[in-house]
Amino acid sequence: MEKTIRKNATPHFIRAHMTRINMADPESIYNPQVKKKSVNLSINNDLIEKARALKINLSQTLESAFSDGLRKF
Repeated sequence: MEKTIRKNATPHFIRAHMTRINMADPESIYNPQVKKKSVNLSINNDLIEKARALKINLSQTLESAFSDGLRKF
């Protein structure tokens, strides 16, 4: 059975990362007001294509995932 994906739908695991970003969070491990810096990354092309098809904001998702990972250290 093929799963239908709604256009512009964000998967639950991505939403979970995105909703963890809270600008007023006193527990934040970084300052979200600091200017962003452009960087180059190498990421699996299939992942990029699927994320773009779902209109996922890659920068926001990566920031959130990094923040979650850093909290574990």
